[in-house]
Amino acid sequence: MILFFANIFRVFRYYIRSLQGRARLVIRANELNKTSSGSWVILLSLSRNGSSAKVARLLWERGYRIHVLCPEFPMAERNFIHSWEKVKRLDDPDLIGDFQGLIARLEGKQPVAVLVEAKNLLLRAQVRISEALGLKSVGIKAVEASNSKIEMRKNLDTLATPQLPWQIYRNPEGISIDYPFVIKPARGTASKGVVMITNQQDFQYSDALASQLSKDLSVGEKRIAEAFVAGRQFDLEGVAQDGHYSFFACVEEHYGDHAPYFPPSWHYFNPPISCELRENLFARATDSLRALGVQNGAFHIEMRVDHKGNIFALDFANRMGYADLVSLSCGQNFPGAYIDVMLGKIDITKIKFTRKPVLNLFCLNKTTLAAAKKLQNEFPENIFRSSEAPFQIGHTKFSGRFIVFDKTDELLFAKLDRFGIIPKEFHQYFPKYF
Repeated sequence: MILFFANIFRVFRYYIRSLQGRARLVIRANELNKTSSGSWVILLSLSRNGSSAKVARLLWERGYRIHVLCPEFPMAERNFIHSWEKVKRLDDPDLIGDFQGLIARLEGKQPVAVLVEAKNLLLRAQVRISEALGLKSVGIKAVEASNSKIEMRKNLDTLATPQLPWQIYRNPEGISIDYPFVIKPARGTASKGVVMITNQQDFQYSDALASQLSKDLSVGEKRIAEAFVAGRQFDLEGVAQDGHYSFFACVEEHYGDHAPYFPPSWHYFNPPISCELRENLFARATDSLRALGVQNGAFHIEMRVDHKGNIFALDFANRMGYADLVSLSCGQNFPGAYIDVMLGKIDITKIKFTRKPVLNLFCLNKTTLAAAKKLQNEFPENIFRSSEAPFQIGHTKFSGRFIVFDKTDELLFAKLDRFGIIPKEFHQYFPKYF
C-alpha cells in the first residue's frame, strides 16, 4: 500500500514539474525573441530514459540557444533549454514520421551542431540529422558499431592483433566456444543482460534475462556468445577529432564475485599502473577506435588485460561515459571538450590534464556503507558524491555508493585503509603502496 501511494506521488510530482517546465519555456521563448542572439544547437534526448542535461547546461552557460528533440517533455533539461519538439522514434531515424519536415523546421533555426550526451540509441539520429543539415556527425560506421556488438566484432576482426572468439548466439547446441564464455545482448552497455556461462545449466540465467529485457529498446533481441577473459578491466574515456584521439581518463573497474552476473565492486579513475601498461592500453585502444570508424565526438571503450598481458576490446560506444567523474579526475570538462569538438572550437592535441585519483565505491553491505559514512563525516571535502539509498544492478542489491577523491593515491589509500574499506584487490594490483 505504501509503495502504491509512493508511485502515485512520483507520477503526480512529475506532471506538476512538467507543467512548470512548459510554462517556463513559454516565457523563455517570448524573452528569446527580444534578447537572445546566440546560435542554435540541436540537442537529442530520451528524457527519463537517458537525458542530455549536462550538455544542455553547458550550452546554456555558453550563451547558445538550445532546441531539444525528445520523445516526451525533456524534464531533466527543462531549466537549460529554449524550445523543444516531440519526436517519437529518435532511436531509429527511418521511423521518424515526417523526416523532411523535421529537417525543414530545423533549417529555419540555422543550427551550428547536433549533439547527444550518453545514449547509444541517439547516435543514428545524430548522424542522419547532422548530415541532412550539413553539420559534423560522428559517422555511420562508428554508430553501427556502437549499437551492434556484431558489427563491432566484425570491425575488430579486421585488425592483425588477436581478438576474442565470438559468434551469434541462437541456442546452446550451436555454441562452439569453450567454457567459460559470456552471452550478452548484441546491443547495449553497462553489463545489462550479460551472463557468464560455465556449464549447461547457466543458459537458463541468460534466457531468463533475455525474456525480461525483450521489450527494452536499448538491448534488442539478438545476442552474441563471446570468450570470457579472466584479468583486469580498464575503460578509456576521451574525445576524437578527425580521426585523432585524446584520452581523458583511464578507469580500472572490478566486477564479479557474484557469478553468473557481473555487478560492479569499484571503479578507480587514474589507477597507479605502470607506464608500459598504460601505453599498451592507449595503443590497443587507438587501433580499435580506428577499426571501429571513430572520427569525431566522445568515446568510451572497455578493455580487458589477461594474465599474459594480452589486451582485448570488450565493448565500445561513440559517446561519453562517466562524464562528471572523468572531468573530476582529469581537470578538464569532458562534456565541454565534446561540445568544442563538435563545434570545431578546439585542438585536442593541446589539451592539458591535471589528474587525480577518484574511487567510485559500490557498497555491497551495510558494514561497508557505515564505514564509508564515517569517512565522509571526517573528510567531507574528499567526497564528490554519495548515496545511502539502496539500489539494485541486475540481481545484486547494494546498500549505497560513495565517490571519494584525493590529491594522490597515497593520501586516498590511507583514508580508505583507516576506515577498513580499501578494496581487497588493491593489495594485489598496487602492492608498492601496502
